[in-house]
Amino acid sequence: CEIGNSKSESTEFMNPKKAACSDWKIQPISELRIQLQVEEIFTLQEYKYLSWGLIPKRMEDKWFIYLEDDGLYFHRSWTGYCIFQVHLEKFEDGYQITEAWVNDDPKQRFHYKNVQMWINWLITNNRGANTFFKE
Repeated sequence: CEIGNSKSESTEFMNPKKAACSDWKIQPISELRIQLQVEEIFTLQEYKYLSWGLIPKRMEDKWFIYLEDDGLYFHRSWTGYCIFQVHLEKFEDGYQITEAWVNDDPKQRFHYKNVQMWINWLITNNRGANTFFKE
C-alpha cells in the first residue's frame, strides 16, 4: 500500500466492503512507538470480522481500520495517523496476536493505549453489521 494516497472521494453512500489501505489517506506508524504485551486468540469467525475493517462514513467515525497481510492497522480518520499496528498469525483453529504496537509520538499520540478494547469493538461492530457484508 502506498502511504498517503486515497482513491475514495466520499464513503458516505458506499456499499459496505472490506476496507483496504488504498481507501483512505494514511500515514505509517511513527518510529516513536511502544510494543504492547498482548495475548489474544481469535476464532476464524472473529478473524473474518476483523478482516472487514472499518471505513468511516461520517465525521463522527473517528477510525479507519484495515487488515492486510495479517497486519491490522488502526488509523485516526481525520489525520491518517497510524495509532495501533497488530500482527496476527494462524494458530490452531484461529489466529493469535504475535506483535502489537502503539504510536507514542507526542504529536500523534492517542490517549488510550488498550488495543484489545478497540479490536473487540471492531469485532462487535462488524458482527452486528454482518447482514450487510458482501463477499
